[in-house]
Amino acid sequence: MKSSPEKFFQNVDLNLWNDWKWQLKNAVRTVEKLTGFLNLQSDEINQIRKVEKKYPFVISPYFLSLINPENINDPIRKQVVPNIEELELMSKLSYDDPLMEKKKMPVRGLIHRYPDRVVILVTNNCAANCRHCNRKRNWQKKDTELNIKNCATYLKNNPKIREVILSGGDPLLLPTEKLKSILDEIFFVSNIKVVRIGSRVPVTLPMRITDKLCKMLGSFSSIWLNTQFNHPNEITEESESACLKIQHAGIPINNQAVLLKGINDKPEIIKHLCQRLQEIKVRPYYLFQCDRVSGTEHFWTPVKTGINILEKMIGHTGGLCIPKFVIDLPSGEGKIPLLPENIIEHKNSTYKFKTYRGKIVSYVDVGVQQ
Repeated sequence: MKSSPEKFFQNVDLNLWNDWKWQLKNAVRTVEKLTGFLNLQSDEINQIRKVEKKYPFVISPYFLSLINPENINDPIRKQVVPNIEELELMSKLSYDDPLMEKKKMPVRGLIHRYPDRVVILVTNNCAANCRHCNRKRNWQKKDTELNIKNCATYLKNNPKIREVILSGGDPLLLPTEKLKSILDEIFFVSNIKVVRIGSRVPVTLPMRITDKLCKMLGSFSSIWLNTQFNHPNEITEESESACLKIQHAGIPINNQAVLLKGINDKPEIIKHLCQRLQEIKVRPYYLFQCDRVSGTEHFWTPVKTGINILEKMIGHTGGLCIPKFVIDLPSGEGKIPLLPENIIEHKNSTYKFKTYRGKIVSYVDVGVQQ
């Protein structure tokens, strides 16, 4: 699959189309502009206006071009076009900050939840505002300058920290020189051995992955990239090329998909997605249960949905295609991997397992006294 600029942007020169700065400058941010691309009914236009007052939207021309304008259930459209359900569903289970990030921020912009790693929020900006974002609370805030020196001081004063995750917003939207200066400060701290960058740019704005950016990232040791492909339709010639450039710079890529109702909550969709990811050498790492964020409840699925997807994948596709199904627990209690129940019975040294074909098989353990 390849993006289709001619679908919505017939008069755009391809050199401009492939310029990430042009893409950002021409991102769709208003209902008026959106109506020129998608077939919106008057009631939907009014609903989007209501939603954007609380949860604004932005969609890069590239990502917009992947949407089928005739399909109101298009999986990319549902991820980025505001929906009135973002305002209608307000259960007691949803929170603006379900992971308690604000309370675990000893320095502005730095979240410390785990003993040996921290998250640093370097920007609020994204190439597309994903409607399931776990930081929707920050969308109305202006992008403020991060004091990376304060963060670096905290890292030095906490020598057990060995890993830093750059997040946001999207760190790869920063100017290359600015991102390099942040990485310089972080890697100057002797106890920091690894930096992970969380970015959806390979999915929503692959033309940002320039040779200059990759050369800069490749000049540092131990950088990893975590991205988020949620549906097979997002894997295009452009996104594949972007991933290949990153990999050629010596940077491994993991994928952290989010399980989204009505978008990818079917075993065949996740299986196809993960197989395609394997083909482009992106490791299917996590399948996240959607966080309990206010304004995302229409995307939530029962926990059993994710477990069932894994059950339908194990044994039916290679192990490298199977992600971990994970819940990031509320109140910042951390990530918990969930697995299908394969142990049917355990007595003394004998286990009974259910195979992927549904057959019950006995297994006698060794080294266990009867």
